Amino acid sequence: MNINRFWRRVLWSALALGSVALAGVVAAQGIQRNFDHLKTGFALQGVHTTVRCESCHVNGVFKGTPRTCATCHTSGLSLARGNVVKPPMHIPTTEACESCHTAQTFSGAKFKHLGVPAGSCTTCHNGGMAPGKPASHLPTQASCDSCHGTTGWLPAKRMDHSTFTAATNCASCHNGSTATGKSGSHVATTANCGSCHNTNSWNGAKVDHSTFTAATNCASCHNGSTATGKSGSHVATTANCGSCHNTNSWNGAKV
Repeated sequence: MNINRFWRRVLWSALALGSVALAGVVAAQGIQRNFDHLKTGFALQGVHTTVRCESCHVNGVFKGTPRTCATCHTSGLSLARGNVVKPPMHIPTTEACESCHTAQTFSGAKFKHLGVPAGSCTTCHNGGMAPGKPASHLPTQASCDSCHGTTGWLPAKRMDHSTFTAATNCASCHNGSTATGKSGSHVATTANCGSCHNTNSWNGAKVDHSTFTAATNCASCHNGSTATGKSGSHVATTANCGSCHNTNSWNGAKV
């Protein structure tokens, strides 16, 4: 056989096969363009609407393509190549990706705390995986959920003071920055908060006057603003309150 004629036949055969293949590709693209992906039971949403088909349908295999997020977004799996995958510092969870993430973006995920065991907050809220206690947080070994809710750090629930005593150094937290402290109009004292206040409210404080004497300058507090003072109808006098009143009540004064 003539060599030239042989190679011409090979060339024409290759061109014919190429034309058939091209026609198949064009036909396939036409099907892809008009294909309703919702019919597969997996609606394309978010960034999935713009990715190439072969990102999920490897080697043109459509049947049996997995539908779970983890199949394509877990490091090391065959379908994860080139995709965003769960990072090593991801919070420890066995929940499905879509429990917190959307198909729009992985950022801005909203974690659902339903079923999270009480007292396990710091497993994630350690300042690395998720926000943890700031440096200005009051000193405590209590679990986050003792005071905070799962919808936001603020406002925190009231601190459980049930184990505190009058000897507890209240000012270590109640210093005006970490927690509410003495106001500018507070009576001048170095006594611990628990000496006068209880753990339910600042109001209704009772001062222990047992160490006060008749010589104590009562008016330094009992001036009508810091604490109850002389009324408008009080007897005109410059004498110290303790000269006539006792420390139990204003009533029953003895002149």
